[in-house]
Amino acid sequence: MNKINSFFNDLIAGHKLAPELVRRDFASRHAGSLFGVLWSFIQPLALMLVMWLVFELGFKQGQRVDGVPFSIWFFSGFIAWSFISEAILASSQAITQYSFLVKKVNFKLNILVPVRVYSSLYVHLVFVVLILVLAAALGLGPTKYWLQLPYFLILSSLLVSSMGWLLSAVSVFFRDLNQILVVAMQVAFWGTPVFWDPSRLPKNLSFLVDMNPFYYLVNGYRSAIALNQWAFFSHPSSAISFYISLFGFSFLGIVVFQRLRPSFADAI
Repeated sequence: MNKINSFFNDLIAGHKLAPELVRRDFASRHAGSLFGVLWSFIQPLALMLVMWLVFELGFKQGQRVDGVPFSIWFFSGFIAWSFISEAILASSQAITQYSFLVKKVNFKLNILVPVRVYSSLYVHLVFVVLILVLAAALGLGPTKYWLQLPYFLILSSLLVSSMGWLLSAVSVFFRDLNQILVVAMQVAFWGTPVFWDPSRLPKNLSFLVDMNPFYYLVNGYRSAIALNQWAFFSHPSSAISFYISLFGFSFLGIVVFQRLRPSFADAI
């Protein structure tokens, strides 16, 4: 219990440094490249364009999903996934990327994970605005259901931060973890209903989707932007599974981070 209290005390004490660290982290991600931070937008935009061309003009041929155009149905879920994936990969390297801060005795290292998560938010918020503009252009908004977005954004940030504390601590001692995570997130993308409709699954397998905490977030964004539905507890089993995962990763992440933290300096 003392370790958990100490963790939150350090987090509160380090919050004043967070805005400046977030700004520097975001600016440094593509420092030295010709297009700089634009790459943060170009890469997901390119993937969205390819997916739209393949599935909207190709396989889907303009079909509608849940009564809405496939493009807005897909994009509204994809922006949630893009943030989740980017934030998990970035936060998992929070300690190793800032190794020069590890040996500073008074520096609150646990603030580095939220810094990397909030840095990923810059790009995410821009895409949220773009998708909302697209939804409005297609006659799907503005609506009262958009008010759900801050709720799901906060939950997304909490989940990836919790996972980030666990992964960033372990990655100090297991450097191959980042490469494993890249593959794992690709598998998770295809296993999460981002571009495929979960209603197509046989009913006896639907529990697999509900057990995926990322589905609750993706479905929340999609319900708010494209489907005009209240998604807080529209899928109770998915919500319960999500909160179990959130509290589980939070507890495990904090405990593992605090236990391994004294050894960071020796391992780096």
